[in-house]
Amino acid sequence: MRAFMLGLSCVFMTEALYSQAGGNSGPSSCVGIMDLQRITVCVLDSNPEYKIEQLKLKEIAGRKKVASYLFPSNPVVGGYLAHRKGTTSEGGILGSGPAPTAGNQQIIVTQEIFVGGKRAKALEVADEEYKVQAGRLEIARRNILSRILSSVLRYSGFKREYEETKTLYELAKDLRVLSSARAKEGVAPSMDVDVAKAEELRLWRVLQQAGRKSDTAKGELLVLMGASPEEKIEFDITDLELKELPKDVSSLVKIAMTNRPEVEVSENEILLATRKLEQVKLQKIPNLTIGGFIQNDGFNERVVGAQVSLPVTLWRTYEGEIQSSVAIREQAQENAKVTERLIRTEIVSSVSNYLALHSEIEQYDPSYIKDLDKDLDLLKEAIRFGRMKVADALNSQRILANAKLNFILSKTEFSLAQIELVRSLGLSFEDHLKEIKQ
Repeated sequence: MRAFMLGLSCVFMTEALYSQAGGNSGPSSCVGIMDLQRITVCVLDSNPEYKIEQLKLKEIAGRKKVASYLFPSNPVVGGYLAHRKGTTSEGGILGSGPAPTAGNQQIIVTQEIFVGGKRAKALEVADEEYKVQAGRLEIARRNILSRILSSVLRYSGFKREYEETKTLYELAKDLRVLSSARAKEGVAPSMDVDVAKAEELRLWRVLQQAGRKSDTAKGELLVLMGASPEEKIEFDITDLELKELPKDVSSLVKIAMTNRPEVEVSENEILLATRKLEQVKLQKIPNLTIGGFIQNDGFNERVVGAQVSLPVTLWRTYEGEIQSSVAIREQAQENAKVTERLIRTEIVSSVSNYLALHSEIEQYDPSYIKDLDKDLDLLKEAIRFGRMKVADALNSQRILANAKLNFILSKTEFSLAQIELVRSLGLSFEDHLKEIKQ
């Protein structure tokens, strides 16, 4: 499991390597013999859902930078140039001179500034948005890891089922050949050949179904990895074992409410809605606009001055925006209750499924599974030496084969139940699931 943990730690390095190498460390590296570590890295590196959540986090990081600006807008520079010409009555003594002229110029600079702690509140909103999205990214990562592990173990189980069914099919073919030989020698009825052929055809059909399930599961895993169906990929996959956990639902609910990232996201969404409500209320306080100007007015009169502008909140009172923000906060509070109920439901379902399959697996003694293989081999020897009728041998083979295939199915379902239990509890896959070498 240590290699698996190292693989997960490499996930966040993969994006940087991908961008630097122009994609050379992306899906093209997911070839050859794949273990759980490499599968995990390949899936997270190429999964578009995970990348979307990463890009959303990047977008919010940009909004945090916007919120850190010192001023709500850029300064505004204005000015004018005018030519003024007086009347002839203003020129010379008794108005006999030419009309006087003058040039009027002005340069003014204005700057809007935050009032009432609006910048600090915008930073708080951006920080809460970042926390919420970071939690959603973790939720996406956990869900994708759960899908990876489930797909890997489902494919592993179907592959094992196919291999065992193929062995049983070969045995059925041998039994059909032996029954044909005995029928030709006259020591067995010809009907035994038909019975053996029917069992061979039945197992051939089961084998084809197992092959389709294995191919479908492998195809889904390749799609999840972002690999081409033509890629030559083999999976070196092991089983998983779950760390000991409490059996009562109340203790497990407490664990989940502490560890599920959805709970923290719901709490942060409520806090984010509260911060946005506070931000909207601050909009009722108008920002000031301060400015300064230099003016050449009249007849070479030089003026230096300052000005302050204050918008008047008259028609727009922001009552609608406040009402909307209050409703959004109340929605976030109700969503938190929905999330809590959903978590409780998932835990009850996953615990019930896990305990039922755990009890089912305990019914299969390891020595009993080994004896099944010996018994199947003994059937062939019994027919060869005439110690058992073909019909009895085929009936025994069907019972033993179903027992072995049922064990493989139960084992796969139990592994999937372990993964779902860890996911529903919000526990770390790396710390609570360990690989078991076959």
